[in-house]
Amino acid sequence: MGKIITLFLMILSGSFSYAQIYLQGNVSGDLLKSTYIIKDKIIVPPNEQLTIASGTELQFYQGASIDVYGRIVVHGTTNQPVLFDKI
Repeated sequence: MGKIITLFLMILSGSFSYAQIYLQGNVSGDLLKSTYIIKDKIIVPPNEQLTIASGTELQFYQGASIDVYGRIVVHGTTNQPVLFDKI
């Protein structure tokens, strides 16, 4: 099964700008340090791996989830944790 990542960039303006990346559907590969928004279910398919870099934040809408049928690797540290949070 091929790697599928659906990403949408939304640039927010204000006193500073940053990108929020929306994830949906099948997800695998590397999530680099950023903020990711999950509105619905995301899936790590069988025989695929999702690797999450230190300092990454995943924000979940109510009812959103991650179903892992493959493997998930989280590289958080004390100084740069990986945060799983609700919106």
